[in-house]
Amino acid sequence: MRLQSTVAVFALCACALAQAGAGQVSSKFSTLLKKAEAGDVSAQFAAARDYELGQDVEQDYAQALRWYERAADRGEPASQCNLGRMYASGEGVTRDDQTAVKWYLRSAVAKYAPGMTNLGYMYATGRGIARNDEAAVHWYRKAVEMNYVPAMSNLGYMYQHGRGVPQDDAAAVKLFMKAAHHGFAPAIGNLAEMYLHGHGIQQNAGEAIRLFQEAVAKGSKAASNNLGWCYEHGAGVAQNLAEAAKWYRMAAEAGVTEAQYNLGLLYLDGRGVVRNEAEAQAWFSKAAQRGYGPAQDQMTLAGNRQGRHESDISGEIKGP
Repeated sequence: MRLQSTVAVFALCACALAQAGAGQVSSKFSTLLKKAEAGDVSAQFAAARDYELGQDVEQDYAQALRWYERAADRGEPASQCNLGRMYASGEGVTRDDQTAVKWYLRSAVAKYAPGMTNLGYMYATGRGIARNDEAAVHWYRKAVEMNYVPAMSNLGYMYQHGRGVPQDDAAAVKLFMKAAHHGFAPAIGNLAEMYLHGHGIQQNAGEAIRLFQEAVAKGSKAASNNLGWCYEHGAGVAQNLAEAAKWYRMAAEAGVTEAQYNLGLLYLDGRGVVRNEAEAQAWFSKAAQRGYGPAQDQMTLAGNRQGRHESDISGEIKGP
């Protein structure tokens, strides 16, 4: 069974507010669009954001991309960052990590903290550019110096795992705490993991459970997986395999590969759920398709078992 630490990815440089109904365009947006068309770069960014979020206008990714490009070409760093994110996530455009890196770099050089953080993530994951943990740390650190909360969590992750910096649990805890103080769900979940294992801080399984629950309430699917792990192993709570399956399922259905694998194991062994090998293989397959090694191993084992089973049947029906 696997726990999961998390990093923040591709922050949208805007917050969604009230959405317009289908086909509706508010008078506020019409005024904004006229300013954008007249060349007001701030209005161009705002129009792109509203098209992307469906705020005061019907959601339209193609128009969002168009207006982000207009503003980004004029050096507007938030637009450069959001344009990079659209390319990185394939939102309204064919996914293109190299183009995403190009726009993140421009945003980062303009000293825009979300752009720095997203560029750091691309370096850390080797997406669109050669993996370089030292470069990732460099950009995370610059964003932390600007008090950007997601960067605090991501830099903490690098310290936790000794990537691009000497491994230092105490430094990781300090950064996770700082980001968690701002209510940032990935940092809350990562801090819970540190409490659970006593890494960089005195072990406190009860506090870990509380923090995992808080992170789940704030939308962290990785924390759902980790809470399932705690229920499975009786860490900080009474062991409850049915409860473990519930939390794993929540995370698995949201696409968390570790949770898909963990839920598959429960089905394979009939622990907390009715044993169902087909269901187990379905969850292993989902995780394996996303490159999760342990799930790929389970698929190989299943294939071997099936091969042996078919050979046995074939042997039974052979004639003399």
